[in-house]
Amino acid sequence: MNFTDEQKKVIDIRGTNVLVSAAAGSGKTAVIVERVITRICGDKNDISEMLIVTFTKAAAEEMKGRIREALDERAEDFKSDPEMSEHLLKQLSLIYDAPIMTIDGFCLDVIRNNFNVLDIDPSFRVADEGELKMLRGMIMEELMERNYEDSNNEAFYRFLERFSVKRSDRDVTDAIEQLYDFAVSRPDPEGFLRGVTRIYDTKEGEDFEDNPVLKEAEEITKRKLKACGRSIKKA
Repeated sequence: MNFTDEQKKVIDIRGTNVLVSAAAGSGKTAVIVERVITRICGDKNDISEMLIVTFTKAAAEEMKGRIREALDERAEDFKSDPEMSEHLLKQLSLIYDAPIMTIDGFCLDVIRNNFNVLDIDPSFRVADEGELKMLRGMIMEELMERNYEDSNNEAFYRFLERFSVKRSDRDVTDAIEQLYDFAVSRPDPEGFLRGVTRIYDTKEGEDFEDNPVLKEAEEITKRKLKACGRSIKKA
């Protein structure tokens, strides 16, 4: 492949973080494969000392296959160089166990290899979706029951009053689950939740009407009222 100057820069640059942003089909995978090969051939690194992560298992398998093909080609090119030939043959044997995997696969490996430090059972496994859904339901039920039993928990009952519909608390549990799902998608879920609650705090001497949440709610209400006005006019 004839690489562009920008692609060559990505392949050859060392000692710094590199962010590559390019459209689909622009050759990102080919550039990454070439970067890995130059690290192996030019810098004499071992493939087993590199970590290459992808988002899907299919992408990881494709990456491993393309690196293996490229190593095969280079091994053929360096047949007359015993030292390099031996190095490349070693890489071809290491490629099968090289850390080329999904992000979650890498995290799982870290946990499995350090279970003693983490103080967890080495026979642990990843729960399937059905089990997680059942556990989540049991925990939510326990959480709600514990709060229902506390008759002095005024904040909880105010929360119920605002979010529950009729005699069901399904809307309440839905709201909790939606907030949980959104929070855990952030790097620091607890920090995010603390930050969200601070938005509602009104500082001393500050007019509550200047609160950014209230202003946003006001703008949304205005837009909805205008839309209603247009519908009435049309009717």
